[in-house]
Amino acid sequence: MRACRRTAAAALLIRHFPDEGAGRHDAFLALAGVFQRAGWKQDDATQFLCAMYRGLWDHEAEFDKAAKEVETTYAKAEKTADDPETGAVTGYTRLSQLINPTFLRKAFRWLDIMTKASAPTTTDDGRASGFIVNERGVFFVSPSGALRLVCMPPLEVLSVASSAQADNFGRLLRWHDVRGNEHLQVINLEHVVDSSVYRRELVDRGLMVAQKSRGRDLKADYIQFSVRNRTYG
Repeated sequence: MRACRRTAAAALLIRHFPDEGAGRHDAFLALAGVFQRAGWKQDDATQFLCAMYRGLWDHEAEFDKAAKEVETTYAKAEKTADDPETGAVTGYTRLSQLINPTFLRKAFRWLDIMTKASAPTTTDDGRASGFIVNERGVFFVSPSGALRLVCMPPLEVLSVASSAQADNFGRLLRWHDVRGNEHLQVINLEHVVDSSVYRRELVDRGLMVAQKSRGRDLKADYIQFSVRNRTYG
């Protein structure tokens, strides 16, 4: 499953990567910086960049350049830790100047990478920050203050769920359809991040979900980062 997610993330980044002469090299260095900060092994980061090289240049890909970009970044990060005057390694901030952040957030979600700029936080009452829930539904509050519909009617995240072995974590959800029928469903977090299957299940049971990719991503954030203290398992 991890290999599939990494392949999908690489394909998405390839489609939106800068052209040569338009920041491509800087983007690769920044991407390597993101991997370094996320704790990836250097070999894993090199393998990912090589896959992107293959997608961008096909048989003309120079994999030694990909390896050099990763090696340079990791070495600089290590040296910076010992000597701050060396200069910081670039990362998400620089990358978001070169690639649409919407696509970066999606790719990093598939890679299980969260950055300060992309990671939602959880409020004191256990709800994902940036969202409001009222009698109409769930809405995301954009930085400008505009409301973006996530789903309707209201969707509650009641608790964390897991198996008896304390794995396969998910969320227990509750909502009422237009006829007032209550629905309870446990959603595995892996499916929230990765799959469209759970969205069809929710729609089939009366929940109206935003269909554009940004709306789907927001709903995944709302479910994933709403964490109550109670545990259901």
